[in-house]
Amino acid sequence: MINPNRFNAFLFSIALLGLVFALIIQEFNATSLAPNDPFRYGMIYTADEPSYLIPVRNWMENGTWQDNTEGNGKYFQRPPGYGLIYGFCTILLDDHAFLGLKLIHLVVYFFSIVLIGRILRTLMKKDGPALLGTTLFAIMPMFHGFMYYPLTEGVTPFLVLLFLDRVLKEKDRFDYVLLLVTVIILIVRPQLVVLPLLFFVYFLLKNKRIYAATLLLAAVPFLLWSIRTFAIEGEWKGLHPIYSKTNVTLFRPSHEKLTQLFRIWEYDGERFHSVVGGLKKATSEQDYEKIMDDVPPRFHREIKPILRDYKTLLEHPSYGRSKEFGVLEDTFIEETERVRMELVKTNRFQHHVITPLKSAFYLLTKSQMNLYVFQATWRGNWLVESLRVFSILLINLGFIAAFWTVFKAKDNRLYVLSISVLLYFFYLIYFQRMNEERYLTPWLPVLFLLLTVQLEQFYRWIKSRKDSLQ
Repeated sequence: MINPNRFNAFLFSIALLGLVFALIIQEFNATSLAPNDPFRYGMIYTADEPSYLIPVRNWMENGTWQDNTEGNGKYFQRPPGYGLIYGFCTILLDDHAFLGLKLIHLVVYFFSIVLIGRILRTLMKKDGPALLGTTLFAIMPMFHGFMYYPLTEGVTPFLVLLFLDRVLKEKDRFDYVLLLVTVIILIVRPQLVVLPLLFFVYFLLKNKRIYAATLLLAAVPFLLWSIRTFAIEGEWKGLHPIYSKTNVTLFRPSHEKLTQLFRIWEYDGERFHSVVGGLKKATSEQDYEKIMDDVPPRFHREIKPILRDYKTLLEHPSYGRSKEFGVLEDTFIEETERVRMELVKTNRFQHHVITPLKSAFYLLTKSQMNLYVFQATWRGNWLVESLRVFSILLINLGFIAAFWTVFKAKDNRLYVLSISVLLYFFYLIYFQRMNEERYLTPWLPVLFLLLTVQLEQFYRWIKSRKDSLQ
């Protein structure tokens, strides 16, 4: 192994080149989209943005953390982590807060490349393969697709890598960096809790009490946030509390129940949203028939009346505000749950096997090259299409490497890492089902790490076999 300072110099050079490459693509993509507010500095607007950023603006202006919707959901729809990052940028730069957010995304991407190299060197104990893997990571567009989006996906890959960099060191002293990064992970993207949770168990079994205590202590801020949510709503709302019976938005218990019903067969979240959006606009029988095209024919008899009833709820003059509406919604929920249970009983194989497999196929055939230039401007270009295929190949090989690691891991830390990503993937395909490809974004570096380590071990095995035959 070469001198650590020299290795780090190589890493920073690769990271700088990777950042420049990403900047060129991201800036070109930003200019390819419709012009927007110059104070956004190329940051791309999404429908989820207000729920992340408006609460912190209101908190800074009037002292209350909430968005501008009506109902209790406005207080807790999103965890506060990413909003606090935006608030920090607002304090420093005022109207130029998006510039600060953009710079943070650029910096964390740069250090994500550096961390990939450091972690690979720690795991493989070899400089050449670590630098080679880092270079591949730096040039693949799939790893910076959300750099210009004001969403958690712009920072979560870095947070996951920094967490791994710290837990892999296993030093016998209190790690303040590990404490801080775990706190941030849990209040930025609570669904990633599986990673610190399994490492907490790992450190307990290894009698590494300092590390275990650090991870336990890091859960306190999110626990306090959850207690706040419980105090407002009067019940435990889980890791993603978007629904409330007080909401005067789409996200009410009736929508939640309809979502559960569709999960019997549906694996594409966009198609479900299309059905609900179509219902809002439906004015004729032809409109209903068009909507039903997105529902498998064998479910039409049961689902069509449910959708008509939901349409009635959506158009109720006192939607979400009156006892009369509440009674109608409760009736709808009871009937929808009855239909759901009957369909689950008569479609067990569909519900428990086919739909999860389709959900897995949906995620595993997405390249993560989500930018407009890849989806439209450069669509069909041989280089872009080659990168798209190669990206899908890397993701699938990454999951194969994760499965392989579970049974063949020589390092228990890799075993924990593999179990983490596989459990999360199982949650997505079996429980979540109707997914977006960005849900895998925080785990892409993990899949890449596992694949690179397994490929290097496979190379060494081939080399040893070849040497033994000579």
